[in-house]
Amino acid sequence: MRPGDHETRERVLNPEQSFIVQAPAGSGKTELLVRRYLRLLGVVNAPEEIVAITFTRKAAAVMRNRIIQALKTGEHGDAGNGSEEDAIAQARRRLAAPALARDRELNWQLAQNPARMRIQTIDSFCAGLTQQMPLLSLLAGQPEIIEDAEELYREAAHNTLKQMDEDNPREGGRNGWGTAIETLLAHLDNDLPGARNMLVEMLKKRDQWLRHLVGRRPDREALEDALNHIVEATLDAALEILPDDLMAEFTACLRYAADNLASLGWEETRPR
Repeated sequence: MRPGDHETRERVLNPEQSFIVQAPAGSGKTELLVRRYLRLLGVVNAPEEIVAITFTRKAAAVMRNRIIQALKTGEHGDAGNGSEEDAIAQARRRLAAPALARDRELNWQLAQNPARMRIQTIDSFCAGLTQQMPLLSLLAGQPEIIEDAEELYREAAHNTLKQMDEDNPREGGRNGWGTAIETLLAHLDNDLPGARNMLVEMLKKRDQWLRHLVGRRPDREALEDALNHIVEATLDAALEILPDDLMAEFTACLRYAADNLASLGWEETRPR
C-alpha cells in the first residue's frame, strides 16, 4: 500500500529542484533522503558532487549502509511478499539501477571505494572545509571533534565570568559584560561556582536558545514570556505536591521573597 503522500515523496526525488521536508520522527525522512541520493547518483559526473549531511554519526552510518545495500542488490531481487519493507527495498533498487549504470559508465567503482560517497556529519563536513582552506579558517591547526565538551564549556564559562572586572563600564570597560555578570551574581547571592555551572548547562543546551540571539536583535518580550511560562509551570507543579497544611507557609515564603525583590526595585514581581 502506498502512503497518502506518495506523489509528494516522488516529486521530492526530482534532482532539478530543491526541497525542504518537514515531518515528525518515524515518518520516513531518512529513507526519502536515501532515495534522493540514489537518484542523484544516476545523473552526476562524480559521487563527490553529492553531499549528504546529518547531525549524528549514527544517522550518517544508517544512510550509508542503506545506500550501499541498495547498490549491492541493484535492479536484481525477487518480487517479494508485498510487505512494506519489501516495497521500500524495491523502490531503492529501482533508483539504484541508473546509479549503477552511471558507475560503470564513468568507472567510479563505488563497490570498492564507498568512501567516495560524502555522507557525513555537519562537524566532519566543516572540518573538511577548514582542511581545504586553512588560511581562511584562521585556525592554528586542524580542529578536533570530541564527544564530551564539558571541559571546553567550563573554560568558556570561566573566561566569561572573568570579564566581570575586565569589562566593567564603570572602570572604562568596553561592552558592559561586567554589569550583566554582577546582576547575575546578585541574584545568586554571589555564588560564583553556581553561576559557572549555570553557564555550562546553558552551553550544553545552546541549540535551544542560540537561534534567538544570533543574527538578530533578541526579542525581550518573547524571552520573558518563555521565562514566565517556566516559572508558572514550576509553581503549578509545586502546588500539586504541596500538602494543604503547608500552603499558608509556602505563600508566606513567596511573599517574603517578593518583598526582597521589591526592595531592589523589582516592584512588578510582587505578588498581589
